[in-house]
Amino acid sequence: MAYLVTPVETRPLGPTIKVALARFEELEAIRQEVGNLKDALKTRTLVEQAKRILMRRQKLSEAEAFRNMQRQSRRIGTSLGESASVILRVEELLFKDVNVVRTLQSTLSAIHRGLSSTARRSQRDAL
Repeated sequence: MAYLVTPVETRPLGPTIKVALARFEELEAIRQEVGNLKDALKTRTLVEQAKRILMRRQKLSEAEAFRNMQRQSRRIGTSLGESASVILRVEELLFKDVNVVRTLQSTLSAIHRGLSSTARRSQRDAL
């Protein structure tokens, strides 16, 4: 960092201020770039996690999962990062607690058994 020695001479003060402003603008540009890079890294991480979910849940290849997310993003007008965040949130809400999955599976099985027994009764009554 620079500093001024007292007593301050006014003649070199103008160029010194110009240099200080230029350095400040450079620092701000670097801060902005670092922020953009952090955002890009966060988005990439979200997209990778969302791809893994799609690959597992929908039995897709990595490329298919990525294309699926791209199409969805274009269709609804959101960024890839926003779409990835939605996929992650849905996964968390629906499948974070394994008991929810078991409950859903047992509920569907019970419905299936009930429909099957109703169909068998209907067939017996028709005879």
